[in-house]
Amino acid sequence: AALASARRGLALALAAQHDDTVVAQLYFPAEFTYAVYLPLLVPIAMPVLMATWRQLVAGMKGKKAALREKADEAIAASGEQKPEEVS
Repeated sequence: AALASARRGLALALAAQHDDTVVAQLYFPAEFTYAVYLPLLVPIAMPVLMATWRQLVAGMKGKKAALREKADEAIAASGEQKPEEVS
């Protein structure tokens, strides 16, 4: 009984897949695709993009501080006066 139902279901699914009323609905315009996926992707993408941005900014600040520290060490080693800080 289960096998017969499965076979009948497969036959109906294949018949429905090639029906003219369904084939016309297989290809959606891009606007419909955006309307479906944007509400799903934006809540996921925004926190990921914001976290990436924060990490980039923090990395740039850390790199800038490391370069400044390295320059200060080089100046201290050479015995020259340290220039005034410029923000």
